[in-house]
Amino acid sequence: MTIGLVAALPAEVRCLTRLPIAINTPFRVNKHLIAIVCGIGAKNAARAAQYLLYQDIQGLISWGTAGSLSSDLKSGDLILPDIIRATNGRIYHADSAWLGQLRLALKATSIRAHTGLLAETKVILGSGMEKAGLKKRTGNAIAADMETAAIMKIAQDNGIPGIAIRSIVDQLDDPLPAEILKHTDQFGAPRIVNILVEIIYKPRLLAHLIRLSVAMRAANTTLRSVATGANETLMYMH
Repeated sequence: MTIGLVAALPAEVRCLTRLPIAINTPFRVNKHLIAIVCGIGAKNAARAAQYLLYQDIQGLISWGTAGSLSSDLKSGDLILPDIIRATNGRIYHADSAWLGQLRLALKATSIRAHTGLLAETKVILGSGMEKAGLKKRTGNAIAADMETAAIMKIAQDNGIPGIAIRSIVDQLDDPLPAEILKHTDQFGAPRIVNILVEIIYKPRLLAHLIRLSVAMRAANTTLRSVATGANETLMYMH
């Protein structure tokens, strides 16, 4: 039994393994789990999920971080969405039995898993206003990311179960300044010199950068705890 896991960022997969991480190439985390780091965005995620199908996987996991659309969700909170809504309005359902096994395993930990609707976004939501707009358009989404809907489409189209395991980075009202985002590549690596120049001209950016770093650390800590609290297959029981 082999499970495929798609993550946008190397930092997200490092929560699962200390092994060297390949980019855009499937690699084995353990005897049950094959992962791929694809970079942010739906096209990258869909391509990566398709690569994993060639590895004869029996299930797909969308793994990583998300942005909060709810004032109830804080940095480091875990979401296990049961419904995923794409930007075209298409709805995908996470595998309920798999999610149930995962929730059961996490009861033995201090992690509280939130359930609800995860919305797809085509762009990084940099302001509370943008997040509020997406929440209004989707009705009741609690969080958003850029990859899960594409991964779930591949799973559904190929008749295999899929789930998303996502940890919150930015809270509802946390700004993600464009001056920082434009100097960060698709794998989350910052161009340090460029960001330092931005900070020199706009010192307020330093506080945002520190807040974002703390939030990312909280999100990754949760992902590591999930990996520890679940078994090697992340509770895939089919």
